[in-house]
Amino acid sequence: MTIAAGDGVDTLVTAGGAFTAVDYLRMNSALSGFEAVTFNSAVTALDVDELAIGSVGGLTFQAGNSVVTGVGSQVLTLLGDAGATASTNGITPVRALKTGDVNLTATAEGYATGVNGVAAPVYAGSLSVNSYGYGASTIEVNAASATITVASIGLGATTSKAETVTSAARWAPRSTTTWTSRAWAGRSRGCA
Repeated sequence: MTIAAGDGVDTLVTAGGAFTAVDYLRMNSALSGFEAVTFNSAVTALDVDELAIGSVGGLTFQAGNSVVTGVGSQVLTLLGDAGATASTNGITPVRALKTGDVNLTATAEGYATGVNGVAAPVYAGSLSVNSYGYGASTIEVNAASATITVASIGLGATTSKAETVTSAARWAPRSTTTWTSRAWAGRSRGCA
């Protein structure tokens, strides 16, 4: 049995975990045509360049501490779960703020960790990480360059609920962090 996603932008929503060669074989032979994947639990090991279920351009992580390697041009997004609360009008449920801590360690395709005193790291690839939500996140990137965008949730024209993000971009020689909000316009900060 195979599932072909069809036209448009199709997102596969699945649980996280540690993906093995058998998992890739099953997914790659049964699924096709997906442009995005959302993980609703922590991904403890995912080699993105082994994922062949379509032209996946984005990966979204909704919970826990996730670790991904082999990241090419995919955009990585941290987005806490959205909870629904009781309806105020008896018809439409109210969506709560995106909540929960979502942490990510991402390694670009071609990047190789150095060995102290033996071999220098091989810097390769460029990572793009977006962090949207309300909670605390830690983002570690391993690449030649990285762009991390952090957006707070606007509560009104002048009020914003900021997310706390710790960026560990020490393995990316060039990184840029952009802070955005509905209430104020942030500035980019480059690190060299």
